[in-house]
Amino acid sequence: MNSTPLVIPNTAATTHSGSVNMYGSGGYGHGSYSGTSTTVGPPTVIPSHPPAPVVMDEGSLLFPVDLSKKPAQLSVAGKTLTILQADSEKLVYVLSE
Repeated sequence: MNSTPLVIPNTAATTHSGSVNMYGSGGYGHGSYSGTSTTVGPPTVIPSHPPAPVVMDEGSLLFPVDLSKKPAQLSVAGKTLTILQADSEKLVYVLSE
């Protein structure tokens, strides 16, 4: 996979030429011209394609909770886990901010 963005310059050169006829109070004149003009725009950027993210399990954390008092509450990282019912078959809880 490409991990570096690709930057492509956006430049165009134009060549032009022609003839000029002039009329004025001093008379008549003519001539030719030629030249090149360059136009520069913002570059085109193709973003990099970083490797696909890998989601890793954070593992299990065991917290002792006194289930003799219902509802049992546990506060972790600004959230409150309120255990309403717990036995060997099911766990009923509410997670709040």
